[in-house]
Amino acid sequence: MGKVLLGIDQSTVVARYLVFRIVFQEEAELPAWKGNILRGAIGSLLAKACGFEKLNCQRCNLWSQCPYGYLYRARSKGIVLSKLSGISKPFVLKPPLVLDKVFRPGDELVFSIVLFGDAIRFEKDVILSILDLGRRGIGIKDRRGKFIVSEITTVNPYQGFESILYKNNVFYESRALIKYSDLVAKARELTRYNGFTIKFLTPFRLLSKNNIVLPTDLEVILKYALRRLTCIFA
Repeated sequence: MGKVLLGIDQSTVVARYLVFRIVFQEEAELPAWKGNILRGAIGSLLAKACGFEKLNCQRCNLWSQCPYGYLYRARSKGIVLSKLSGISKPFVLKPPLVLDKVFRPGDELVFSIVLFGDAIRFEKDVILSILDLGRRGIGIKDRRGKFIVSEITTVNPYQGFESILYKNNVFYESRALIKYSDLVAKARELTRYNGFTIKFLTPFRLLSKNNIVLPTDLEVILKYALRRLTCIFA
């Protein structure tokens, strides 16, 4: 056991950071902002894997063992604090920042998925769903195109470490994990500066009591960030 800070063992694994590199085999058209279509397509395939024709995750007793129920629909321990309503997904999809819409055979696209806390155990399911998505194709309306996953790497951005998890249809052992101690070290580094800048690289929506809140107040943003962190250890 490592050192404890704020009641959390600093050796605790908090996240797994996966980077996917895909290469299109067919022409496809995607929206300028690609986060929603990627998140929805992955969720759709995870939902099909559960085997039920009609989903009712709120009444399902197996949601904690189901990758779709746990990642997309869960409302319980490890996901949302008991006093909070709504769904707080235990993962983040970091979409490509390129605004190109049309992709031709040979074009590459890179996106990332960060799994938090207990959600790490569903890493294999997420990867298999993306491999399956490549065989089915992705795109808008009738402009869907198939792709292959050329490489998957795991990253610890705080330590500058990256290792290959999947390449050329072969899986490799990768132990690149983000621990609580990495977050603590980064926080201490930031305290040496007089200030910092937050840049919103993709569309961002923050809800408070079912109302949209403009992210102009740092206090609001920090409360939201702390809520997400607390959800991991709830």
